[in-house]
Amino acid sequence: YLFAGSKTETKPVQAGNLDTAPTFDASNNTTAEPSFYYQGDDTTLKARIDEGVEINYGVTAADSGFEKLIRAVRIMKSVDVGDANYIAKYQDALDLVISAEERFQAVELDIGTKIQQLDSTNTKLDDSRNFLSGIISDIESVDTFTAIAELTQDQTMLEASYSTLVRLSRLNLTSFF
Repeated sequence: YLFAGSKTETKPVQAGNLDTAPTFDASNNTTAEPSFYYQGDDTTLKARIDEGVEINYGVTAADSGFEKLIRAVRIMKSVDVGDANYIAKYQDALDLVISAEERFQAVELDIGTKIQQLDSTNTKLDDSRNFLSGIISDIESVDTFTAIAELTQDQTMLEASYSTLVRLSRLNLTSFF
């Protein structure tokens, strides 16, 4: 299951828990109670996407957006129009739905930002891989005979320059008089 944290074998929300009404205070408002319905855990997943870069991802049904939406559903299912305060209770449910929608938009923005960061990192890693693959290809495709010939030529020039340096180091002013 997707919204249960690390408890992927557990349903995050038990539907039977939605049938009972939340407790209303004197103002006909309710309070958050995710422990009433939520069966998962609070574990958020973490991924290392690059050297020194980790991102947390995942949303659980304990998130305030889910909690408010579930509480609104519980209110709508349990309030009777014969209740003297049903309008205030429905207003509380509507306020909860609006607040849940705002929270879901914030979660969506956060997820979008992380997706963009992941895409950017993937692009950077792809560029690095392509660059290094090119270097490896250049190394592997060298003509061995040409490389040995160039190495021998470079060795000969290096030996000649060492020989010249040795001769120059033996020179002194008395050699010219």
